[in-house]
Amino acid sequence: MKTKTLVSSNKYSGKHIALESFNSDKVVAYGKDPAEVILKAREKGFKNAVLVFVPSKNMTLVY
Repeated sequence: MKTKTLVSSNKYSGKHIALESFNSDKVVAYGKDPAEVILKAREKGFKNAVLVFVPSKNMTLVY
């Protein structure tokens, strides 16, 4: 299984980020509100941006 690190900065911990695409790790927008983040990305011209949540250190997520 091949893995890829999308975000290595603590700057985005606990926030939602919009990536340029599924094939990119370029962050085009970020913030606490996912709707605002995707809207910011679309306003910047990234119509197919991918929304991802970056957990804080020691945060437990249940899917």
